[in-house]
Amino acid sequence: MEPLFYTISQCCQMTAVGRTKFYELIASGEIPIRKIGTKTLVASADLIRWAEQLPTIQTKSGDAERA
Repeated sequence: MEPLFYTISQCCQMTAVGRTKFYELIASGEIPIRKIGTKTLVASADLIRWAEQLPTIQTKSGDAERA
């Protein structure tokens, strides 16, 4: 079963986003947070929703072959 919440450190590791950038995403409202006492958590559903709304980049067909 998937966890309902992740810590900021776990989110950074899973998304390959640095801590500073992740806090910028929180401050801008792109990623909502939840607080339990002093602990800051991100709901797994919110993290997935954020990842799914990221833009995709279309490459030229030849670029993929060179990579």
